[in-house]
Amino acid sequence: MKTLRRVMKYVVALVIVLGVAYVAWAKFWPRPQGASAREETFQAQLSAMEDVLIVSGQVRPAVTIDLRAEASGIVEAVAVREGDRVSQGQELVRLDSKLAQSAVDQAEANLSQAELQDAATRLDLDQDTVVLKKKTLERSTALYQRGLLPKDQLEQHELELRASERAYERAKRNIDSSQARIAQMRAAVTQARTQLQHTTIRAPFDAIVLRRQVEIGSGVAGVSQSSMGGTVLMTLGDARLSALYAKATASDAKRLRVGQAARVRLDSDAAEVLPATVQSVSTAGDVDPSTKLTTFPVVVALKSQPPGGWVNVPAQADIVLNASIQSVSVPERCVRADSWSGGRSYVVVRSKTGDRRFTVEVGVIQKDRIQIRSGLEQGQTVVCRAQ
Repeated sequence: MKTLRRVMKYVVALVIVLGVAYVAWAKFWPRPQGASAREETFQAQLSAMEDVLIVSGQVRPAVTIDLRAEASGIVEAVAVREGDRVSQGQELVRLDSKLAQSAVDQAEANLSQAELQDAATRLDLDQDTVVLKKKTLERSTALYQRGLLPKDQLEQHELELRASERAYERAKRNIDSSQARIAQMRAAVTQARTQLQHTTIRAPFDAIVLRRQVEIGSGVAGVSQSSMGGTVLMTLGDARLSALYAKATASDAKRLRVGQAARVRLDSDAAEVLPATVQSVSTAGDVDPSTKLTTFPVVVALKSQPPGGWVNVPAQADIVLNASIQSVSVPERCVRADSWSGGRSYVVVRSKTGDRRFTVEVGVIQKDRIQIRSGLEQGQTVVCRAQ
């Protein structure tokens, strides 16, 4: 009795296994020829197609900067919001300018005082008196030599000339000093006016406001007053040029060249095709710590801005490696995809011995024809869905 029960268990288990195998075969294995009237066959053939490399990444501004405060103060006004497009020179943030204006007024007052002192010093620069004293001494010397002038008067005239010359030299040095002081005061005025100008922060180029880090009432530190390089006011992205930032494997990166034509499609609007060109291919790879896969950064520059000004949008680029190559192709309806194996593409090849499934690598789609990069040869008969 125990032996019979054991045999029955094995029989039941075998029936279950065979049932599961049959269900899997019925679901995933291609049906034989003639199994469905909604199928037709097509012979794989060579066609002139583009050789295209597809890369994915994000469309971002070609240039992104952190706009920092160059003057210290309290934010008095913020003229833009995140997502705004701004023009070069447009006001973005304004700081309280009272202290900066006071510094300008003080510097200008100091300059005026220095210029007045310089004017007063120039009045002491009396060269005519020195010339007159020299002539007087010359006449006195001639009279003394003829015995017509006492020596004490001659010596008096010599003393007067030396005193006049010393006063003249002293006035010259004072003027040089006042000129240096005036130059210093003018520099102080320029610096104060520059700091006043820096209380109004303007866009350095046509840009998109990506992030805004300050609000009205925020305190900010200027570049020269902060060890961190100044408070970041906002992050700007260049509105004039965007690019797709993607990565490629080593084998794909070797096929890329600067200047190759490309077509970019945003995930948010796949129907819109944006013309682009390969701008750069890095020769330094990045290693993914989780997969250990090495990839190389690729930058594809867009020739026009994305519609709507969106940034950091997932996108895909078709990079044209060769405009016309002979490649195996079949109608798009002949290629199928697994839902249970990560979406791998395959075709069903019909031969005299029956139908067999072949995994294929697909390329571009052109005029309802899809390129088969590998897995299928010219002349093989493929089972396709009927139109």
